[in-house]
Amino acid sequence: ISVIDGSSNAVVKVVTVGIEPADIEIDQDNHKVYVSNYQNNTVSIIDGNNDSVISHVPVGRYPNTLYLNPINNIVYVVNVESGTISQIRNSSLITGVTYNIQPENAGQLKCNNETISGIYYIRYKVGSEINCVAFPKSEFEFKSWTASLELNGESGPQTKFESRRFGNLTANFLAPVVLNLPAGYWDQVRLAVASVVIPAVIGWLIPSIASFLNGKRQRSSMSKTMHDILILQENQSKYDTQTYHTKISDIQRAITSKLTSGKISESQYNILNSKISNLKKGESKV
Repeated sequence: ISVIDGSSNAVVKVVTVGIEPADIEIDQDNHKVYVSNYQNNTVSIIDGNNDSVISHVPVGRYPNTLYLNPINNIVYVVNVESGTISQIRNSSLITGVTYNIQPENAGQLKCNNETISGIYYIRYKVGSEINCVAFPKSEFEFKSWTASLELNGESGPQTKFESRRFGNLTANFLAPVVLNLPAGYWDQVRLAVASVVIPAVIGWLIPSIASFLNGKRQRSSMSKTMHDILILQENQSKYDTQTYHTKISDIQRAITSKLTSGKISESQYNILNSKISNLKKGESKV
């Protein structure tokens, strides 16, 4: 690159760059000159203060056109043979990563201390190691990573990669299950359950209650009859034979009637009938 003094049109210095320099771009704010070297596959960076080469940055094959973005001070290099565009910032080749979160607002990422809560693009110096951790919101949980980059550790919420090329990285979270139920759905469910469960419970309780009450009534009736038998036995000496046997017959008829009407059970009838038989035999012990 020949450096010419504009006031005298004289060459003041010749700067050696790469083979077959093709294009030049000047960063006036930072006093840098960029030269694409077509045959070297590099871009030479010259310090404009002393016209010396700072570095030769390797790019794609056959770099040609250069363009400096004055907003972010990034130099874009058109690589003809590669069909790519390289980016240079601060004398270093850089790449970019597009981050994303799915579903949206399900959580956030922290990559090299940079907090990411949505679609976000970050540029890195080529060769930088990037460490990312996914943090789901309380109602979500981490599911997986999706990336066009080569990740080291894809199964857990923490992963890392080396920034060698442009790509993307998406953190996928599991969303909570949301049922789109019509208004009044749970009221209908409660009514349906009540219509089935309550009758079933009542259907189970009523026979149980009835059986309990009937058993209680039978025990009471048996107790009364047993009391009559004991009284008759204790007062046997007060009656003549005819009166005694008449009273036994009355008790016999009474327990038969109680069995028929369900006031005592069959087993209770057999017990009472056995006691009456003992009275007829004149046994003193009941």
